[in-house]
Amino acid sequence: MNDTTQQTRRILAKLAQAKAADPKLEVFGSNTHGYALHAPAKPQALNDFEARLAITLPTAYRQFLLDVGNGGNGSNSSGAGPFYGVYGIGNSMGAMQGDSLAKAVAKPCVLSPGMSPADWDALVAHVGLDGKLDDEAYDQAVDTLFGGLLPIGSQGCSMYHGVVLNGPYRGRVVNFDMERSGPPVFAFEPDFLAWYERWLDEVIAGDLQRGPPGSATRAEGRKLRCSAAG
Repeated sequence: MNDTTQQTRRILAKLAQAKAADPKLEVFGSNTHGYALHAPAKPQALNDFEARLAITLPTAYRQFLLDVGNGGNGSNSSGAGPFYGVYGIGNSMGAMQGDSLAKAVAKPCVLSPGMSPADWDALVAHVGLDGKLDDEAYDQAVDTLFGGLLPIGSQGCSMYHGVVLNGPYRGRVVNFDMERSGPPVFAFEPDFLAWYERWLDEVIAGDLQRGPPGSATRAEGRKLRCSAAG
């Protein structure tokens, strides 16, 4: 049994522990997904998804979909996960859909950890989003700014978490705001599975803030906060 298989089995066990640790579903977003996931994806479904978007899913994220689960009954068909959960392949991708998603994910990822507000403002200006643009030019600039990023879940309003598909930070999870309120916040874990398991550990330990939608978790909500409406 390889390390990844051991980790996915551990995650499955911890999902049950997390639900038991939060029986009233008080952790932010848990009342939408209920710590449940649909059955894992079939390899062919992932192959078809990758072919349609001309991408290769990062190994850890792909393994989660194959071994743990693929979406659920939560918001936008999300399954158990941080904030409003994690999307399933083939369901709504939230921030970018259809043709826009296909164009954006094929672009290089221009985001990086530790970007300062000045770095962020310079990048926004570089792609042209600080000027007046027609609809087509605006969409192209947004696709460039968030290129190489597959949205995998919603944090409410215009805020999402995604997984980087290419470049030096491939496989990392990043929190970002489609309304560009500030720099992206990269999770410190090296891949999706480590990020997901850390969330489970925090739920089990009682380290996540309880409260109504709009309250933020201690670990994830440092910069991306919103009075979530759904």
